[in-house]
Amino acid sequence: MTRLERSTGGQRTIVVVGVTSEVEILGRALGRQVAYQAAPYSNVRAGMIENDISASFADALIETARSFNNGERWAMEAPGPRNTALTSLERWAERAFGAAGPA
Repeated sequence: MTRLERSTGGQRTIVVVGVTSEVEILGRALGRQVAYQAAPYSNVRAGMIENDISASFADALIETARSFNNGERWAMEAPGPRNTALTSLERWAERAFGAAGPA
């Protein structure tokens, strides 16, 4: 999940979205219709290894993805001003990809 923050009048509102919404936001910025599609961990791991990622690193990435998908939190401190980006995903995507336009 991603924390999107919007500021109005000096106050922040935190909106939590999932991967599906994140992909839609990125697709809009790219000017393309895209959708999130989950893949079995075993297929993802095999694909990484086929593309020269070590098995141990692939396993670590899968463990991380699995924990995020299960809603487990790894951070030792709660989100706050010190460790939370002030830029929303929409704003970042528009800045990064907005000029890309439709493909």
